[in-house]
Amino acid sequence: MSVCHYSTIVTRCFRRCFRQWKIGYRYRTVQVRKLGTRAENQADQECRLLGGKESWDTVTFQFTPRESARAAALLSGSVDVINDVASDMEASFKDYTQTSVTSYILMYLSLDESRDNSPYIKGPDGKPLSENPFKKLKVRQALMASINRGGIIKFLMKSDATATDQLVPPGFFGYDSSAKPADTDLVKARTLLAEGGYPKGFQLALHCPNNRFANDARLCEAIGQTLSQIGIRTDVVTMPFSTYLTHLIGGGPNGDPEFNAGLVGTGAVTGDSLTLLTSLVHGNNKSSGFGANNFGRYSNPAVDVLIGNALSTTDEKDREGLQRKAAQTALQEGAIIPLLHINVTWAMKNNLTISPRADGFTMATDIRSK
Repeated sequence: MSVCHYSTIVTRCFRRCFRQWKIGYRYRTVQVRKLGTRAENQADQECRLLGGKESWDTVTFQFTPRESARAAALLSGSVDVINDVASDMEASFKDYTQTSVTSYILMYLSLDESRDNSPYIKGPDGKPLSENPFKKLKVRQALMASINRGGIIKFLMKSDATATDQLVPPGFFGYDSSAKPADTDLVKARTLLAEGGYPKGFQLALHCPNNRFANDARLCEAIGQTLSQIGIRTDVVTMPFSTYLTHLIGGGPNGDPEFNAGLVGTGAVTGDSLTLLTSLVHGNNKSSGFGANNFGRYSNPAVDVLIGNALSTTDEKDREGLQRKAAQTALQEGAIIPLLHINVTWAMKNNLTISPRADGFTMATDIRSK
């Protein structure tokens, strides 16, 4: 099965019937040119046909990281389909077919809730604080109340993302359709901050990648401006993702996470919120592997019990109830602060259609001619 990631162009799809196993289509790579740049795949003739007659005899994957280069390739007619079409380029493809889907990729803020002292947080006078503000629930809730997700979507992300305050998007197992979307309330945020012991706020360094996700650095700048409005003077620090990830995961003392506040992107590629509950929300436990991506070190034993019960429950309705309760409790306590889910958009010639995937992958088996 051939997979094209975010920097991929699918070119020259020639019509033929692929042969298929029950578990999916099979491809055979016949030629790779300039490793990592271009790969040609043909149907494996040994697979037996189980369904659909329309597919492609040969598929060429062209890996092109730059958005402008992908767009030029489609507009010139040298390719048939491109993915990761940004909202500011959609007007260029008004004469082409475009398809979008809300992906599993969740962008959220991770806050250090475990260390007593924070290297990246200072008092309003610039002097070190004797305690870590994020250990206090009301301070975390102040940040939660200040985030204007609707404004972020309207003025920054546009059709590139969908606002969320949940772990997974609609349609995923564990999504709670009865949950009321969080409101933005700066007055409430300032009140919570004062009740948490910081009526004059504090200074914060917000660390973010600048080349991994759509508008990641600009998203952090928007959040920084919002936090500054409630008294948290925020200095946004951006860096290449490879550098950022190293510091995020283990750049601190004893190999612990380094940052006190950071922008993170991940998601439930399984389509099940339990994936994120076990990795992001569950208390960090190196022996069991739970909480491996719990960079803020949030911990609530009651939530861990709910997650454990969900893991051992076979009844689907009961399991989803446990997962929703675990997610609701953890998010109300600021385990993480969900911001948005990234949208994925494809553009293609008008004689083609694609079945969009929430994992953002571009599969030749999902592309059909009209």
